[in-house]
Amino acid sequence: MEGTKNPTNRRATLRLLAVGGIGAVTAPLLAAPAFSPSLAWAKGSSEKSGRDALAVMHSRRSHRSYTGAAIPDEDLDRILAAAMQAPSAHDSRPWEFVILRNRETVRRIVTLIPSLIYIEKAAALILNCMNPRADATESPEINLMSMSCCAHTELLAAEALGYGAVWIGLMHEGDRAGIFKRLLGLPEKCQAFNMVAVGVPSMQIPKEDRFDPKRIHLDKWSG
Repeated sequence: MEGTKNPTNRRATLRLLAVGGIGAVTAPLLAAPAFSPSLAWAKGSSEKSGRDALAVMHSRRSHRSYTGAAIPDEDLDRILAAAMQAPSAHDSRPWEFVILRNRETVRRIVTLIPSLIYIEKAAALILNCMNPRADATESPEINLMSMSCCAHTELLAAEALGYGAVWIGLMHEGDRAGIFKRLLGLPEKCQAFNMVAVGVPSMQIPKEDRFDPKRIHLDKWSG
């Protein structure tokens, strides 16, 4: 994943949660029993191309209520593949991901952070980790921008596939990032940036027109 241009190789180093345990491990994806990302769907992407991009941007809302239903691995693949297409400073791609679907782990998270009770019925949690290469020259502030692009792309991809998702802040939210670092055994220099909960929404949230021409200035600041 670090520095390579081959998307399959990059994905083969995703940091996955050890099955039944509380430790992050690096393993070949095809050997992971709980979730096995693959780019096989790309060969037939026209069969499920998702909705128009602008329509997705306008309809996306933050969902915190889910049915508890599972989502296909293929769709989780698509969300992660989209995330890895996000722009990053100098093409640095400082991201790695921990996919959380173990129910005991989720319950432990809720015990430690009770305000996240709504994640119990999410189909999957994507922990977005900021783990820049050892030789990276980008500042932490720049990496935060790259991580934001990545996480936002996950939200749009989930919406495009008909799922509900929500951005859950971790960094700069008290000790939240520290809790995840300790709970999941993240490496010393790897930071828990944020988490995106994804699932089948239990209710529809009407889209909202947020266009405000008063916030647009032409050529110079006006008023």
